[in-house]
Amino acid sequence: MEQKDNKKKKLLIAAAVIAAVAAIGYAVYRKVYDMLFGGAVAVSVDDVYSTIDACKVPIICIVVGIAAAAAAALIAAKKEKNLKRMIRWQALMACILVIAVSVNVICLNIEYSLINKTMTGSKGLSNETAAESKELVEELTNEGVVLLKNDSNSLPVSKDTKLNIFGWGSTMPIYGGTGSGSVSEETAVSLIEGIENSGFETNHTLTDFYTAYRADRPQIGMGGVDWTSVQPTMDDYDKAGIFEQAKEYSDTAVIVLTRSGGEGPDLPEKMSTENTYNKTQMGGDVVYTTQEEDAGSDVSYLELTSRERDMVKRVNDEFSNVIVVINSANAMELGFLEEYENINAALWIAGAGETGFNALGSIISGEINPSGKLVDTYVYDLMNTPTYNNLI
Repeated sequence: MEQKDNKKKKLLIAAAVIAAVAAIGYAVYRKVYDMLFGGAVAVSVDDVYSTIDACKVPIICIVVGIAAAAAAALIAAKKEKNLKRMIRWQALMACILVIAVSVNVICLNIEYSLINKTMTGSKGLSNETAAESKELVEELTNEGVVLLKNDSNSLPVSKDTKLNIFGWGSTMPIYGGTGSGSVSEETAVSLIEGIENSGFETNHTLTDFYTAYRADRPQIGMGGVDWTSVQPTMDDYDKAGIFEQAKEYSDTAVIVLTRSGGEGPDLPEKMSTENTYNKTQMGGDVVYTTQEEDAGSDVSYLELTSRERDMVKRVNDEFSNVIVVINSANAMELGFLEEYENINAALWIAGAGETGFNALGSIISGEINPSGKLVDTYVYDLMNTPTYNNLI
């Protein structure tokens, strides 16, 4: 009878402990949820995945520690009572120590900045400040776009002109750099939207073609790097009847060429494994291009790819008025601007931030004067420069 009472007491105590842990856990969960989703840090599914990936080593340590403690407790089940108690207590303490150290590493090292920002209870920028910052980004872009070429006063273009926007990058432009220079694309004004916001009509058949071809930009970051400059082949264009449809739509074409890069990933001087580095900062393999014809040890990332050159040549052959937009913070080779007779104008716009692409349409229409100046030399051939040839 006494043994039954003791078992009941133990069960009640265990139930009370479980209930208390559950209540505390739920309270902590609600607090963290409110801080994350209702405070300064807006969390997306991608954020969750990236956080788990960054914390995978300590998380694995916690799982292994719990599993090892459980295994030790099971193995000790058949041991003498005092020995069994000692093994189980030591396993429990070791498990607690592993969890404590792992959580400490996550909180005070890997995720310190995020947790520190979240725990302050900050509500983030006010609506007024956010609106002013977006206006400032657009103003800076207005003043920073560079007019590289304008033969026969091809720019500005009347808003009555319908525009064919060529280049896969037109649907996935560069908004910022990598690392700390990244920009949320979910709320940013896209390149197509920026042009249309200025009153131009654009060829949506062409835009839909690029979106259907690929809807995401290759990853370039410390965890993984893929330098592919995405572009359909001429067969892809011809099978979709793109050029025939575009010529009927308008005789004016805008070619958008993009290049990424920034904090973390070094730009490849060769589009092959003959490069100076073939591993990311996190140890992953570097992908130079998934488009075989664009690869080569005599090809750099900052020149036109084989597919891009085919597209540029075809657009030059099919349209009488061609405008090139270079969307890149890096100094590309621009000698090709002189090779094609129908490329009459060219603009350079770096990462446009959240609202900067609104400036692009206003510059094409002439409402804004592109008064920016280059801060670097954009060469004809990088391989003829001393910096390239002396890179270690």
